[in-house]
Amino acid sequence: MNAAPNFFPDMLLYFVFNAVFQDFRLAMLLFSAFQYSLLLYLLNLVLKEISKNVTWNILAVGNLMMLSVFFVTSVTGDFSFTFYIISISYHLGPFIMAIACLLILMKYMKTGRNKYLFIMLALGFLGVFSNRLFIVMFVFPSASLVLFWKSIELRPILIKSILTIITFTISGIIAFKILKGLGIVNVASTDWKMFYFSNISSSFKIMFSQHLRYIYLMDFRGIIVILSTISFFIILRIAIKYFLRVCIRQEKDFNLPKVFFSFFFVAFFLIVLFMPVINGSYVGWAILRYNVYVFYFALFSYTFIIYYYINKNKHYGKRIFIYFFLVFFGVIDTYTIFYSTKHSIREGHSEYFNYYPEYVECADKISKEHNLQYGVAEYWLAKKISMFSKNDLRVYTVHSNAAIWYHVMNKNWYYKTGKGKYGNPEFKFVISNSLNHDSIRKHMGEPINIFDCSGTLKVWEYPEFQFDKSTRRPSLLVSD
Repeated sequence: MNAAPNFFPDMLLYFVFNAVFQDFRLAMLLFSAFQYSLLLYLLNLVLKEISKNVTWNILAVGNLMMLSVFFVTSVTGDFSFTFYIISISYHLGPFIMAIACLLILMKYMKTGRNKYLFIMLALGFLGVFSNRLFIVMFVFPSASLVLFWKSIELRPILIKSILTIITFTISGIIAFKILKGLGIVNVASTDWKMFYFSNISSSFKIMFSQHLRYIYLMDFRGIIVILSTISFFIILRIAIKYFLRVCIRQEKDFNLPKVFFSFFFVAFFLIVLFMPVINGSYVGWAILRYNVYVFYFALFSYTFIIYYYINKNKHYGKRIFIYFFLVFFGVIDTYTIFYSTKHSIREGHSEYFNYYPEYVECADKISKEHNLQYGVAEYWLAKKISMFSKNDLRVYTVHSNAAIWYHVMNKNWYYKTGKGKYGNPEFKFVISNSLNHDSIRKHMGEPINIFDCSGTLKVWEYPEFQFDKSTRRPSLLVSD
């Protein structure tokens, strides 16, 4: 499994959808829609928890701005911004859990009811156990609670909140270590990409150049970066004002959830954005998947900014500003939808549900003609062929030297002693693309047939072979 297994909510929700509909394409589509809707719902609840005066038109601004994430793909063809907010197991789960725990913590601040501590304890434990990035997204930003420490009246709430957070953090880490130690699942190690402090400078340069490039291009990516930065500095200004009033001058009359939200947002933005840099692990543009959530949060947090200034000055001019915002982003969103739609919705759905790559079709044809079902290939080919095959072709992942690669795989699938539907495989082919041919020949000799799929695939047929559990290497079965 991945180092971040994403048990909850990602995997659980996807498994439910897949179990009900028995179609991974439909399950993925429904999961993506549900996941995005759940995130928006929780963000709306967080803002409503600040005040009942956060009305629908204020919330609508944040909801409309979040649509710009989808328009990145529509206009630029860059799927990354959109992919991370709709995909499974790419760290949106801990962001959703962080927003959920923020909501529960704010409810506890407002009511003082212990039931919210138990809810936060359960959610926090699942968050840490499922993905330790949750610690970065919620536990670290929640340290801003200590800013209220001077307030004697708030200390009982602060102590209980902090103890709850410490408890679920420690218990979640311990539970995950126990799971790894039991050997029930094989979890990938993250030691190789942690604490490269000597790489901080180059990591910062890569991240800075990436965002600067987005701004230079001035498409939706650049607009998102600019708007998010503006959102951060406005809320930072608000947070500093609250800090001086509440934490320094010790004013008593204030809205605790509202003040804490501003502190939490600032801490979240800085910690999540720069953690990959401080860790020295921002080695390429794809690392955006670890901190893109600051942009999502910052875009929606314009609702907080508008509410703050409307609440501060209730003149009609301020309200006109809201409707200007709504009309402005509504027009942009509508224009972009019509501009970017090159195919009808029906055609798009048809392409999605009937996607069948030529190389998969070719592999299916070869397997049917030569009675082949089980084989091995490099990671991405193996995954795609197994997913899209219409002939139940099972292709499992191996390293370039043909040794088993357990990453996101079931160990049982490789061995004769395995359990389940695919527990006793009869391996009879190797897709040699991107593999070391000399290594394959060393362990299994020359193939009995080589099939070529118009240059896209090279399928090497062998007599049945098996894998050794100790070496993870393949070898031909010896006939009695």
